[in-house]
Amino acid sequence: MELVIVKDKYLIVRSLKNQAIMEQLTQDGKKYKPPQPREIIIVPESSCSHLTIEQKTSLIANLEIDKSISQKFNYLNSGGEHWSKFYQTSLEQGTYSMALSDLYFFENAFNLINDQFSNFSKINIVDIGVGNGSPALPLLKKLESLNKLNSYTGLDISQTILDTASNTIQSNSIKAPCYYHIIDIENQSLQSILYSLKYSTSELYPTLVLCLGATLSNQTNVIHSGSNVTDGLLPEDRLLVTSGFMADKENKNHFNSSSSVNIFYTWFTKSLGFKDKYVKQEFSYNPKTDFRELNLVFKQDTEVKFTNPNKTLFFDKGDRIKIRQNKRDTFTTISKLADDLHLTLKMVIKHPNYNNIMYMMGKG
Repeated sequence: MELVIVKDKYLIVRSLKNQAIMEQLTQDGKKYKPPQPREIIIVPESSCSHLTIEQKTSLIANLEIDKSISQKFNYLNSGGEHWSKFYQTSLEQGTYSMALSDLYFFENAFNLINDQFSNFSKINIVDIGVGNGSPALPLLKKLESLNKLNSYTGLDISQTILDTASNTIQSNSIKAPCYYHIIDIENQSLQSILYSLKYSTSELYPTLVLCLGATLSNQTNVIHSGSNVTDGLLPEDRLLVTSGFMADKENKNHFNSSSSVNIFYTWFTKSLGFKDKYVKQEFSYNPKTDFRELNLVFKQDTEVKFTNPNKTLFFDKGDRIKIRQNKRDTFTTISKLADDLHLTLKMVIKHPNYNNIMYMMGKG
C-alpha cells in the first residue's frame, strides 16, 4: 500500500490503488489494521565491528529471511571472555551439568576410549569448539601420562576463544605439539586439517575428533555439519560426541535452562539493541525441527536499522527472533545420526546422574 509519513506517523494515502487493496482484503475476510507507530532500534556500529563482511551479511540476511540470529555470534569477540567466565563459574558452583559430565566421562570411561586405539602407540586429538580449553584437558593429561598424545588441534570460530584455550593448555604443561585454527563446521570441511595431521609424520597415527558439550547436536543442520567433520575420517579414526540426553518418550516441551546460560546467549542480541524494552524472552518447542528454542518476541511493531550497510528491517508485534536452539539426543537419534553419516556406533555411555551422554562413532 502507498504510505506517507506525517509527524513520524505512517498514514495511508487516500488513493484508488489503496482503496482497491482494502476492498480486496475485505472480500478475502481480512480485517483492516491501521498502521501503528513503530519502535526504532538503531544497531550500534560497535556491536558489529568485529564481524567479517560475510558474517555481517549473514546476520542481516538471517534476521530478514529466517527471523533468527545464529547462537555462534555469542562466541565471537568478547563472547570468548563471557563463555570462559560462565564455564569456570558454573563448574565451580556445580551448576553446568554438561561440563561435569565431560569430566566424569574422561575419568571413568578413559580405558574404553583408549581401547579403540590399542593397536597404535600415539593418537592425534582434534577438538571442535574448544571452549576455554578445559573440557578436553583431562583426556589430554591422561594420554600424555601414557606418552600417547601425538598432537592436539583446537578448532573454533572465535580467535579469542582459541587464545584462551591455548593459554589453558600451555599452563597445564601439555608437551605435545598444539595447533589452533579458526573454522566453522557449518560451512567448512575438516578434511584438509585431518589429512595434514595424518601425514605430518612418517607413522600414520589415528585421530580422535571431539565434539563436546553438544557442539554437534545443536547445529542447525546436524547432517551437513557432521559430514563436514567426518569427510576426512579414515577407518582407524573416531568421532567422540557428548550431548544432552532424553528418553525417547520424554516431554520435549520442557526447556530447562539456567539464568546464567540465558545471560550468555542474550549478550550479543542486547549489544545489537534488542533490550527488554523492545522484546521479551519466550521458550518453546519446535516440532518441525525437534529443537527447543529461545526466542525474542517483539512487544511492538519495530524497525531495526543497520548503518553499514544501510539496511532497515521491519518486524511486527509478536514476531519471534530465534536466538538459541537446543536438542537432546535419544537412542533413536544417535542411531539415525550414525546411519546418516555412514558411521558405525562403537559405544554409548549415559551419565548415571545427569541427563547427558557420550557416544563414539567410526568408519572402521
